[in-house]
Formats: sequence, structure tokens, C-alpha cells
Amino acid sequence: NLNIVSVFPDAVHVAKRKRQSFSNWFLWVDDARVNLVQLRELRNDPSLYSTLSEKIPLSAVRNRDWQDVDSILQISDVAVTDALKDNAVVVTHTVVPEKYRITDDNKKGILKSPVGMTMGPLGNVFISDVETGKVVKVRASHYPASVSIEVDSLDCPVGVAYNNGVLYIAESRKSAIVYKDLTGETVVEPSKLTVKQLQTKLKDATAWDDSDKKKSKTSLKEKLQKILNKKASKKKTMVRNQLQLEQDIIHPLSLAFDKDNHLFVSTKEGKIFKIKVEKDLVSLSGVVIAEISLNSGLLYGLAFVNEKLYAASHADNGGIFVVNFQDGTFEKVARNGDECSKVHSLTMYENSLMFTDTGDHSIKVLNPVTGKCTPYLANGKGTRDGKSAQFVQPAGLIAKRRTVFIVDCSTGCLRMVSAVSPLVKYLENLREFAITFGLHLKKRSPVAFTLDRTITRIQEAYDFDCQCVEQVKAFLGTTAQTQGPQGTVSSVVLEDEKRILQSLKEIKSHLSQHAPQLLDVFKMKSLLTLIVENFFSEMRAGSYDMPLQLQFDFRFSRTLKEHLKQMCRTKFCYYTNAKSHYPRVKSNLRYSELPKM
Repeated sequence: NLNIVSVFPDAVHVAKRKRQSFSNWFLWVDDARVNLVQLRELRNDPSLYSTLSEKIPLSAVRNRDWQDVDSILQISDVAVTDALKDNAVVVTHTVVPEKYRITDDNKKGILKSPVGMTMGPLGNVFISDVETGKVVKVRASHYPASVSIEVDSLDCPVGVAYNNGVLYIAESRKSAIVYKDLTGETVVEPSKLTVKQLQTKLKDATAWDDSDKKKSKTSLKEKLQKILNKKASKKKTMVRNQLQLEQDIIHPLSLAFDKDNHLFVSTKEGKIFKIKVEKDLVSLSGVVIAEISLNSGLLYGLAFVNEKLYAASHADNGGIFVVNFQDGTFEKVARNGDECSKVHSLTMYENSLMFTDTGDHSIKVLNPVTGKCTPYLANGKGTRDGKSAQFVQPAGLIAKRRTVFIVDCSTGCLRMVSAVSPLVKYLENLREFAITFGLHLKKRSPVAFTLDRTITRIQEAYDFDCQCVEQVKAFLGTTAQTQGPQGTVSSVVLEDEKRILQSLKEIKSHLSQHAPQLLDVFKMKSLLTLIVENFFSEMRAGSYDMPLQLQFDFRFSRTLKEHLKQMCRTKFCYYTNAKSHYPRVKSNLRYSELPKM
């Protein structure tokens, strides 16, 4: 009867896929990025090595797609998570250059003198390198991160900013701001657009008519391209991909956007400009609508915190300023040589202001309400990762929720700093899912759970993953399915967890109705593929390697009875080899008491 059949994904393989997602992608948990490589960094930390190396072998944290159960249980062991809770608050990992899985595009020398950085879509980080004259894109959501050149042949690129699909770059030596449209929607490239987008752009260009509804994509592209060519021909004097401004901005250093898409530019001479960016399908231009001059130069950092603009001056008489464009005033809230040694760049972090301090090789946080400045990472000069990271010359930084990316100009590194508590939470969830079905390390006994308790535990694991996915969808502003690139476990994992939960509830319902005495003795291990495969291997035993369907049907009932005899109390002793790979589970239930159909 198919009404009593339940589809049950193999729980072992689901646990393996959860570990695999955690190994290949930086997942979002409680607003922070987590990945297996962070556990490796903590294991390698001198203060934690003696504790964690005994519990976690190196093979378990090598970020390989291993399909073994032991590594799942080793990395999520209670002793491991307890040690992390007691001894670590944050963990730092070097994203570029890669230390463990070196690739051609991510190795030493890729970054020479990184200074500025900004976050792009899907966890991409754009970094300006003043020595190579390039802006590179780092796919920081994946492990290992891949690195590619986004823009080259630049003259001293310093500040970078990303807004509405366009990457803006401050070329300080040329006193110019250049841009690159990464989507083809602002500075329109018809070849990158869908039919719906092509129709929208034709309407924006006031070239739409009703006959266009029935035109093919090729025809729409050709029509739009002609319009764009005509517009571009009228701007032959324009420098390609350079933001056209009515007045010159000398030596731009830092870029930032507010919520109204106004561009703010700070300069070497201590000026800050507010610019309205305009677009006409073929180029971008800007109009300076306000300007403020500070009494300090070298403004390498701009950031908004609670809609207030803050600027960082690297000059000796500089510090951190709060700037008000409404009344044209500014105020110094932290001084170089006092609250900070020598501030360089800024970013918003949990409603506070985080900044790099090159003077004492540290990262600090300024509370904008109290004005109190506290160290975030201040462990001296060096290159150490782990729980107590060191820096040599920290320059640009950008925070994405509770994860911070920092570039070190002196060592040519991109570092990622994340909270440890979300990492612990993911490991605990992985462990609770795995041990529910009897998975255990050698020389340890499996933990047995009743059917009711199993349902509760799987519900908690499923709710945890769903909560992480919903948080990601919320800040991405999407309702579509998310996968590893978006920072969540795969949709297949969620679907399998949902099916396991549903099947467990169906099994409970059937047993409650037909054989309630089995509820207390039902073994979760009987649902694992390993046990089921053993059952079918015994059904296939006989004269033929592959029995006929009729032979298979006859053997099913007989094999099922034999398995039940092995597990129940009988008047005879059922022989089981002591070295059998499949141990026989004993219970106090009598075989004669079993309901039969």
C-alpha cells in the first residue's frame, strides 16, 4: 500500500552535504561568515593548538570534499565547541594570498600594495592596488577565494566604491574618478540585457512603440544599439569611463555613497565634495552640489554611521571628523596621537565606527554616542591569524554585518575577521543532527533517542537552517532559492531535512495507530542507508546474484521475519557473528507480540 510508504533521505549523506557546504562556502550565521577554514586557523593558533589538535586531526579541517563521517563528528565534538566558547571571541583568516589551497590566481604576490576596498554583490570584494595600478575582484564568499582583474592600467587607484551595479575608482595621481558598469544596465550594453530589460531601456530612451512588444531579442538589441551609438557620437570629446564633472577634484582619495545615491569624495588637500551622479544610458556625469574644507589633509576614509558622515585624516594633526553638509560644519571626535595613533580608513560596524590605526598596527572601534575608543584587534605588529590577529600596516577596511575585511598595505594581504560564536552555533547544529541517527566516533557508544525526541531534534536543526536562509533572503531582498554563493546551505539540504522530518512524523502516526508498543523500541539507525543496504543484501542472497522480481517478493517477507527475530526476544538464541559489521540490536519485545499483516 503506497499510502504507508515514506520517502526518507539518508541522514548520513545529508550531514555530509551540510559539512560540504560549510567547507566550500562562507555561510551566513547570525550576521557573520563561517567556514571550516576558520576552525583550522583556530586550531593553528598557538594558544589553542594543544587543546584542539588532540581533538581535531589535520585531515578533518583541510576543506576537502571528503565523504567520511569521522570528520563531521571530530570538528563538531563537544570538547571542541566548549574550547572555542571559552577561549576565542573572533577569528581572523587570510583570504589573499591563500595559505592552504594555493591556486594560480590566489597566491603570494597577487596583491602588492592594497589600499582601498569596497563590497560588491554576492560577497565579492573589490580592492585597489596603488603599486600595480589595478582593481581586483576577490570572490570572498567561496573557499578558496578566486581573484581576477576587474580594471587595470590605472594611475594610483586609491578609493573604490560600489553603487547600483557600478564600480567607482578614485585615480589620485590623475585627479579623476573612473567607473565601470558591472551589469550593463546603467551604461547600457544591450548584449548583457534580457528582453524585459531591453524593453525598459527603450522606454527610458523614449523610443518605445507598440510594435516592439512582438519583436525578438535580436531586433530589440539592434534598435537600442542604434540609439546608443547616436548618443555616443555627440560626446566624442568625452573621456571614456571617466565621471564628467563641472569642476576639477584634485587628488581624490576616498569615495562613499549615502542612502540617496549622492557620491562623496575626499581629497589629499582635506576637501570633501558632495556630488549628484547623473546618467544618460551611455555615460555618467556629476554635479558638485556642496563642498567642505577640513583643517587636515590626507582624507583616506569616508563612512556613514546612522546617516552621519565621518571622515578619517591620516595627517599628523588629523583624526576622525564628523561632517555636516546641511550647515557646512565639522567636528573632530578623535585625535591622532591621542584616542588613535594614526587613523587611516573607516567603516560602519554595528552602529559604531570601526577604523584602521596604522600607528599601532591595530583595528579599533569608536562609539559615536559616547566618543569612547576601544581596541578591537590590537595584538602588536605581525602577520598572525587565528584568535589574536596581528597587522603590519592595516589600510582599507569594510564591514558586512558582523564580518570585517581588512587589507594590509605592507604585506599585500586581504584578511577576514568574524565572530566565533556563529561558528560554534553551526558546529553544534551539525553535531546534533548527526548524533540523532546514531553516528559516533570509534570507541564511543552511540546516543539513542526515542522517536518523539528525534522529531524534536530534527525540527530544531531544520528551523536553524531555515532561519539562516530567511536572514540571507531578507538582506538580499529576494524570495528566490539561495545556495552556497549567497551564503546558505544548498536548497537540497533544506528539502532533505524537510522530508526526513515529514517521514518521521508519518512513521510515528502509523506506529501509533497500528503498533504503539513499537514506539519506545524504534531504532533510528534502522532508517540509515547502511542498515537498509544490509537488509537488501540478505534478500539477494541465494542462487542468483540478481533475483527475479518474483523471487525478490517471496524473500521479502522471510528476510523481514528473520531480522525481527534477531532483534526481539525468542525462545531460542539467534546466532550473530561477534565480528559482524552490523551489530544486532536487542530489545525486551517478544516476537510473538508483534502485529502481523
